[in-house]
Amino acid sequence: MLDLGHAVESLGGRYVTAEDVGTGTDDMAIIGERTAHVVGRPADAGGSGDPSPVTARGVEAAIRACCEQRYGSPDLAGRVVTIAGIGHVGLALAERLAEAGCELRVSDIDEGKREVAKRLGALWVDPERAASLNATSSRPAPSAARSTRSPSTSCVARSSAGRPQRPGGRLPGRGLTERGILYAPDFIANAGGLINVYGSSGNWTACASRS
Repeated sequence: MLDLGHAVESLGGRYVTAEDVGTGTDDMAIIGERTAHVVGRPADAGGSGDPSPVTARGVEAAIRACCEQRYGSPDLAGRVVTIAGIGHVGLALAERLAEAGCELRVSDIDEGKREVAKRLGALWVDPERAASLNATSSRPAPSAARSTRSPSTSCVARSSAGRPQRPGGRLPGRGLTERGILYAPDFIANAGGLINVYGSSGNWTACASRS
């Protein structure tokens, strides 16, 4: 993390780093020992704190938008939602969707996360099956919302960043659309976390204005 901070600093503000898969506020604090061009540090270190809950809120908004488009209502009560990957964002999303009245299916490669399913009253599914239900890559990408009236996935909202391509350079959204699945890409669904950290650094604001 110190080496990463040094590398970011060498770019002179042209790039600002923040949390991604497998990292948290403590990691950002370590990076901050070498560079000021980092956001998402702990609140007690002058940062904006963990952006994961805000990212989850944005993913929920994306799922609601998909439901409104597909079913005519953003109401999530009774909708079946599968979440593949119960990390920082996935956990916060699962808690929000459970509160909204969704029928949850959750999965993770960490068997210890079964306790999360039990606590939320969710059905635990094997990771391979969850990936099939979500029609996503193997990288954790919550979540797919589908109607309780249909056995097939009807909406997919990616929360993990990335641009996985299919053979021939095809992006996954196009293939999902051809199968009648409404797709909310990651750069829309996970934008809540970015919005959260956007104003936490003057350097970040300057960097964003140049990009």
